[in-house]
Amino acid sequence: MYRTLLTRLALVPVLLAAFFALVNPSMAARAAVHAFNQSYTYLRVDKGGIEGRIEVNLSDLNRALGTALPEDGTATEADIEPELEAIEAYCYARIGHRIDGQDIELARKGFKLYEAAGNQYVSCIYDFVGVEGIPDSIDVTHNVLFEVDPEHRGFLVIEHFFLQGTFMNEGGVSLIFEPSASTQSLDLTGGSRWQGIRAIVKLGIHHILIGIDHILFLFVLLLPSVLIRREESEWEPREKFSQALWQVLKIVTVFTLAHSVTLSLAALNIVTLPSRVVESIIAISIAVAALDIFFPIFRGKILLVVLLFGFFHGFGFANVLGEMGITGGDMALSLFGFNVGVELGQMMIVLLVFPLLFMMRLSLLYTRFAVYLGAFLAGFVSVYWFIERAFEVDLTLGEKLGPILKMF
Repeated sequence: MYRTLLTRLALVPVLLAAFFALVNPSMAARAAVHAFNQSYTYLRVDKGGIEGRIEVNLSDLNRALGTALPEDGTATEADIEPELEAIEAYCYARIGHRIDGQDIELARKGFKLYEAAGNQYVSCIYDFVGVEGIPDSIDVTHNVLFEVDPEHRGFLVIEHFFLQGTFMNEGGVSLIFEPSASTQSLDLTGGSRWQGIRAIVKLGIHHILIGIDHILFLFVLLLPSVLIRREESEWEPREKFSQALWQVLKIVTVFTLAHSVTLSLAALNIVTLPSRVVESIIAISIAVAALDIFFPIFRGKILLVVLLFGFFHGFGFANVLGEMGITGGDMALSLFGFNVGVELGQMMIVLLVFPLLFMMRLSLLYTRFAVYLGAFLAGFVSVYWFIERAFEVDLTLGEKLGPILKMF
């Protein structure tokens, strides 16, 4: 009775994992810090150079410049371009950076238009000219909109700084500017490479744990790892723990080697593939692995499948580093730390799932039903994702199941 109860309980994560995967996980596009009557200076600090951008709400720009930019969320870059010269002249006249008492020339790099927290912003992007290495401090001036509205506030955010373990930060404010304090000093000391490595390792762990497509692929590979297929094509339990563990170690090792190679190649821009192709193949890899559970199509050569699709999963991991914008002197350590984090997260998943599967393997409910049900659900999700990604369509099943899954 105890074993039967344990088996049924262990089936719960199988079902939930597969159905939960229908709801596309994604990171928040922008931090909720953005609000009306606020403007922002963002800095990306790297020993190879410093990049900044000044971001202002369209409503605030209209107040300051007397323009008529759309404020209902419908503005396009075509609406901004006729006013861009005036916008840049206004913004760059009201921001400034000094290092060791010297004014820093700013090289303009164009603009972007985006939406955050229900507001649209113009982002004017620039590089620090002639700055080598990382200074101890920067005197930053942010004097935007104060002449129009004394209640307006400016915020400085360090978006990226490896030595302080800061990546893709959009909510952590370092300085707050107001009319009486429009110039302040930004301290860049106190960080270390170890701090950066720890932070990037955590990001790697976080990514694998929220990357449900990667988890589902690994999960489908683990499902039959505690079983062995006989000539009659039926699954039977492996007799020894060491046999099952060796199978898992082979799968995880091959997957790790494969995605580590392509993660490095893609992150270093040696080999790149279109994101749409990569994400589509990652999706269908789950269905291929699931199909082998039903039919012995690979006949003991599943490791070759793991190797092949592992390459594409590596390209998927590299896309995350690309979105983080990690380049230059931070790349080698970031690549190492992120990969370590991915492996640690992967080990956590294996340590959680494998013991449960090993305990379940002796039950006919597992060998005759659960292993096939898990493969079917994962395969269904895989095909669902593949259609969305390959054909760029937005299916609605995930949205409909979302409220139901939240009940659990």
